[in-house]
Amino acid sequence: MIHSDGMGREGRKAEAAPARTVVEPRPEPISPDLADEGGLLQVEVLGGPMDGLVHFSTGSALLLGRGEECGLVLAEDSRVSTRHAKLERREGLLWLEDLGSTNGTFLGSQRVNSPIPVAPGVRFTLGRTLVEILPDRPEG
Repeated sequence: MIHSDGMGREGRKAEAAPARTVVEPRPEPISPDLADEGGLLQVEVLGGPMDGLVHFSTGSALLLGRGEECGLVLAEDSRVSTRHAKLERREGLLWLEDLGSTNGTFLGSQRVNSPIPVAPGVRFTLGRTLVEILPDRPEG
């Protein structure tokens, strides 16, 4: 798209990227062998200051925040709290919980106020960071 800056100069105007849709598949129980062993928690940062970061955790829980004690450290996003949110396997499901963060954790436009079951493919936002939960195992 060509635009004028009002001073007779023309240039190309960047077009806005299409909005991403939050995918909220129905949570399904984790396979018994993964639940027993703790499985593999995999997440990818899809947007924000640390875009492209992928994290793998073999524990049953993954802490997300700016603090060094977090499994996924999002130090470059000033809107993320030190201990912002947690992904945890329990009762055969994967749960997302906000840990009392200042700016909240969101599934789409809905604030996470209590632990909620989630599944691979779900995207959630912490501060300015968009995170996607990846499948437990690579497909193939």
